[in-house]
Amino acid sequence: MEIILNNLYKGRLSRSQFVLAIVYQIFLLTIVCLILALPVILAIEATTLLGAGDAVSQFVIAAVAIIIFLPLQAFVIAHQFGLIARRLHDLDKSGYYSLVLFVPFLNFALIILLLLIPGTDSANTYGQSLDTRRFWEVLGLRRRA
Repeated sequence: MEIILNNLYKGRLSRSQFVLAIVYQIFLLTIVCLILALPVILAIEATTLLGAGDAVSQFVIAAVAIIIFLPLQAFVIAHQFGLIARRLHDLDKSGYYSLVLFVPFLNFALIILLLLIPGTDSANTYGQSLDTRRFWEVLGLRRRA
């Protein structure tokens, strides 16, 4: 676990890698949530259709769903902070600036800035320069000259 957390917050992440990581995370999270939510939805529907849909049984089902989703959400939040810290490292800034995510409105501004500002071209405090391919080239939609 320590190795995963150390690697999550170290190094640099370019703009294109940042966008691809977020898109990939949203895609995976959607699939996982659908897979985890399906049994909960079916259980609630079954208790309602069978006439056993009292408040206690639905509360138990909701409690189980929350117990399942909380660790998943904790992992997603830790991963998001890691992505943002690594993107900040590409700008030669401390990962602690990712704590701005807790400030309303500034969190949105931080994400927009991370998407727009290019990283440092040369090596910085956090490592060597990354591949500077454009976003479309990373997706394979345009060939490099």
